[in-house]
Amino acid sequence: GVYPVGAVLTSVDPDTDGADDGQGEPPLSVTVALDVSIEHVPFAELRIHKADVKLEDGPRDRFTVHGRYRVGGTSDGVDPANETVTVSFDTFSQRVPGRRFSPTGGDVRFTDKGPGIKKLKLGTDGRFQVDARDLALESVDLSRPVRFTLQIGDDRGETEISFDRNGPCGPHPGSRRCAP
Repeated sequence: GVYPVGAVLTSVDPDTDGADDGQGEPPLSVTVALDVSIEHVPFAELRIHKADVKLEDGPRDRFTVHGRYRVGGTSDGVDPANETVTVSFDTFSQRVPGRRFSPTGGDVRFTDKGPGIKKLKLGTDGRFQVDARDLALESVDLSRPVRFTLQIGDDRGETEISFDRNGPCGPHPGSRRCAP
């Protein structure tokens, strides 16, 4: 959609080169307002094959998500090596600039020490893997579905992941897994 963005820019006091001292010439101000258009092209499909979250009550929380996306008909295609990739899991969100990806075969991969995303792999066939660690996910409520978003450039998909200790993967002490 279209979002109004505004800024007020104020110079330093010309008399003091610092804050306004209320004497002599006052600082100059200018107000700038513009409308910014942000358009997302929805994925035709975003499917989660496997997800796991482990909450440790502190900065050692983690999650992994494996799945597949399919671009929509109005997409100009995805090019992770040249576009920013954003991953969101409930309140966690991280952007990875395309220049941070390395080619591995036909895929691209981002690796980092964290905290945050330690590994993000994107396949040319739409498969993806996210491994994020050393997080503080205390606000994540696993009794309700967790929103997951993957965005590559202007192409974006959202889905909800439900976690159940005794779901299709069986009981897992300390973690919650989902395999829809």
